Amino acid sequence: MDLTFDIGPDLNAVLREAFGLTKPRLTISKLTIGQLSYTGELMAFQLRDDQTASATVTAKDARGNLAEIQAPAWASSDEGIITVEPSADGLSATITPTGPLGTAQVQFSADADLGEGVVTLSGAADVEVVGGEASSVEITLTTNGG
Repeated sequence: MDLTFDIGPDLNAVLREAFGLTKPRLTISKLTIGQLSYTGELMAFQLRDDQTASATVTAKDARGNLAEIQAPAWASSDEGIITVEPSADGLSATITPTGPLGTAQVQFSADADLGEGVVTLSGAADVEVVGGEASSVEITLTTNGG
């Protein structure tokens, strides 16, 4: 079954203001209605090439309670588009555009097993780097013949 939702101009304005999104696009990551549940893509985040952004993770158990994780690790799927610099505790990171416009993923993984074993918990979010505001102009003059 396909469901389509119009997020409307009010939510678009909130996304633009709160997250600096120039062209808000929202994909529902989890939708639960009664017993029906759907899990899909995360929201695509737009970042201007002259901005940085912060990413934060919160680990929760199956009942929604805060949970501990070990060995958190952050990465970029394409460091030619963005770099991801983790904080000292590993629970947040700074995202910085590095060059050309394009899309890359912020990737996160951690060990969710609090014992001797390893249970990998991972996630990713798309970041689309878009052009920032014009900061200069270049005028080129040429002669027209003779």
